[in-house]
Amino acid sequence: MIIFSVFNSYNDDATNLKQHKDVKKYLTSKRIPFIEYQGCYKNIKELSIMINDSNREQVEFLFDLYNQESILHLDFDWNAKLLYNDGRVEPLGVWQRVPKHVAEQHDAYSIDLDTNETFIAA
Repeated sequence: MIIFSVFNSYNDDATNLKQHKDVKKYLTSKRIPFIEYQGCYKNIKELSIMINDSNREQVEFLFDLYNQESILHLDFDWNAKLLYNDGRVEPLGVWQRVPKHVAEQHDAYSIDLDTNETFIAA
């Protein structure tokens, strides 16, 4: 699985929200299923999208289009790593469900907007 956001710190909220909606429309038009998350990365809240790893080509296209720094990759054992745009890889630990108050003690976490479950990689 891959989790990514098209939010950028140099954009205003309206631009970030528009970009997020545009990506959802794009994925829907390509019939790519996704899960929407409320994420936090480097202590900044942002909307994120999780899609199946088989759609990696689409993610790489969006990654470049929206000038993203990194994406979160989850393998079959739920091991999480950040893949940076400069080729670096940063292992993060295991993707796991935790209570929200525990997640909020970390500088990065995700909340599934459908189930309200909270996840971290540790």
